[in-house]
Amino acid sequence: MLLAYVDDSGSEPTALFFVVAGFVASAKQWTDFESAWRTTLDKGPRIEYFRFNEAMGLKGEFRGWNEAARDRKIDELTDVIKRHAHLRIHATVRHDEYERCVQSVPVPKRHLAIENPYVMISMQLILAMAAMSPGFGIFEPCDFVFDEQGAFSKELKKWYPIFKRQAQTGAKTN
Repeated sequence: MLLAYVDDSGSEPTALFFVVAGFVASAKQWTDFESAWRTTLDKGPRIEYFRFNEAMGLKGEFRGWNEAARDRKIDELTDVIKRHAHLRIHATVRHDEYERCVQSVPVPKRHLAIENPYVMISMQLILAMAAMSPGFGIFEPCDFVFDEQGAFSKELKKWYPIFKRQAQTGAKTN
């Protein structure tokens, strides 16, 4: 079984896109990744965790760092990802396009699954992984783990079983 760990980004007012993105690997690869990631975080200069926006703003864990030291740490962490991840996945929608094509369409009743772009693009990510995985030589199931800090996680957990059930039903009838 493969596991896809996914996080969200783009809810900031200045962002152009809503994004969900992550990496796919086997359980063994994720175990090896976790060990290598922790070793790289602990390597001087040490940080407790990595958040890209903190790194780019030289704040939080990167407060007091210079750009060269930050870039070296990012390069080291990127190398860990490259060594352990099987595949990079992402789904995006532009803020303005979401507003124009989804939010502006009148409907009798709104559901949070549509009101929240992250639920919509997360489902698209899952669907894309299912549809495209044979092209990458992937023929095993993939389970998705979404960051639970995002505001959409409760709504996604609610709709995912419905989405999965519908997808399985559709696959059986074709």
